Amino acid sequence: MKDFIQHFFEARNCKVQDVKNRLLVELTPELQTEFRSEKLHLAFTSKSLTENSELVTHGSYIPTKILSILSEEGQKVVGKLPSQNTLSKKAFQESLSTKSSEIKKLTRTTKLNYELIFNFKATFVSDEKFDELYSVKLFEEKAKVSKIEFVKNEKVEELTHRDSGVISEAEIEAKLFFATETLQNYLTKRTSEIEKEVLKRLYENLKRLKSYYGEQIAAFRRSSVPGTDEKAEFIEMELKKKKIEEVKNHSLKVELQLISFQLLERKVYHFDFHLKSSTLEKNISASFDTFNGKLTYPTCEGCGEQTSKIELCDSKHLLCPNCLSVCEKCGEMACRSCGVETCSVSGEILCQNCQKICDSCGQATCDNHSHFSQEENELICENCLIVCKNCQSKVSIDHAGGCSVSNESFFCENCLNVCSKCQKQYLKNYEKECTHCGQIYCEDCSQKCFYCERNNCQSHLSNCNICAKSLCKNHSHQCSMSNSTLCKEHSKQCNGCGKEFRETFVTELGNLDLHYCNTCSENINFQEAKEPPKEFSEKKIRDSNTKWYFLKGIINDVWISKGGELIYYKRTNH
Repeated sequence: MKDFIQHFFEARNCKVQDVKNRLLVELTPELQTEFRSEKLHLAFTSKSLTENSELVTHGSYIPTKILSILSEEGQKVVGKLPSQNTLSKKAFQESLSTKSSEIKKLTRTTKLNYELIFNFKATFVSDEKFDELYSVKLFEEKAKVSKIEFVKNEKVEELTHRDSGVISEAEIEAKLFFATETLQNYLTKRTSEIEKEVLKRLYENLKRLKSYYGEQIAAFRRSSVPGTDEKAEFIEMELKKKKIEEVKNHSLKVELQLISFQLLERKVYHFDFHLKSSTLEKNISASFDTFNGKLTYPTCEGCGEQTSKIELCDSKHLLCPNCLSVCEKCGEMACRSCGVETCSVSGEILCQNCQKICDSCGQATCDNHSHFSQEENELICENCLIVCKNCQSKVSIDHAGGCSVSNESFFCENCLNVCSKCQKQYLKNYEKECTHCGQIYCEDCSQKCFYCERNNCQSHLSNCNICAKSLCKNHSHQCSMSNSTLCKEHSKQCNGCGKEFRETFVTELGNLDLHYCNTCSENINFQEAKEPPKEFSEKKIRDSNTKWYFLKGIINDVWISKGGELIYYKRTNH
């Protein structure tokens, strides 16, 4: 608001001073009549308000009066901007510089460009109403939205009647439509900001209504007087209507009104020339605004910025010095548009013909810093190349891996294998073959049997439940009672039934390494017998008076002498 009012008075040749957020305006005789005062003291915040100043807000006297003046002045201002600056061909050529090219066939032509400024009033209507003013400037097919602006009268000359028809009404209507769309898009963000404030006020009002009517409804519901329920329902209906009204009143609408527009003519010099190198030539254009003295240089095709230092690459791209590159291999002039890159290893600038693309990282590299792998049929840069620690061959990092056993990296695929169990890679030096299934495993997934020291995979290996020794299938024993796995030191075979048992589940007969399970030991029955057969005896009995007791077993037959001496016979035919 402050900027708009200040701009309005300054455009009408009033003296305006900005003092501590207040404007002191000395009015021209024409405006003194409109405002009925020689001076205005305007404040824009309550803090800056003094006894002699007037507070300016949306809808107050001053902005309303300004809009009225603008409306009375009419909607159309046609004028031309004076030529306050000039630029000769020689001066223009001296402002340009080039190292590898020459400027040829320079010409200067004068053209009239037209600038349209549409001034709009944007009215925001919800539970509150206020206005904001905007200008949309159209010049050279470009649109710029800003706070409303005016051209000072002293800088505008009236166009003649003949010149006033340079743009038809149809063209102006098309420009107005484009300006309106541009402003609507511009106001999207502003509208969102205002809607947030409107929704806060809506929430507070709905909260107040709910509290006010809610107390009445609750009072009627508590009352025992007949007819209070109907009254409570009536109030609930009133509350719903009030809520709908509040939502409707807080619905934000934006109205755009065209206040005025200005059609301004300005004289522009157009410079056209040929930029010529040893083998190439290109037509270049530039322009000079005689009103504001702005020289629009050619645009660099590399960075999109205007530049007075111009060069041509070998593909005829117009470039500034920062965007022009020289290939360090062949010397070709190139740019990013030509595909110029830097070597990812050495940083050298390379044209498209001198660069190689790494199949691993996709970065550009030169011949000196790339390697072609015959095995992988790939071109690899030095950054992506590794030397296998095992065989010393050069391979891409994409075709290298690490050993899960030694936790080392950088081995080629030929030196690695994949474990059948854990599916991890490991160096072939650490591979083990299972004695039973023949599968290849890593060292972590295979173990040696404690007794035969042969490698076995985890599927064909078990551990003693007592001492945890690793056992292959040939050297593991199964307890017939607990089903636990046992080594030979912790398992015993029953001499009665021949089954294997954990040593705690058998009874030793005497101290002569004869063991019986609980079932067989209960059924031991020594019967009086004759002397054992001599052909089976492991010990010659000389005393013919010895009395014998006999026990028949599945594994052995046992004779015990009267004195307790035990003679052990192996009876494999049982």
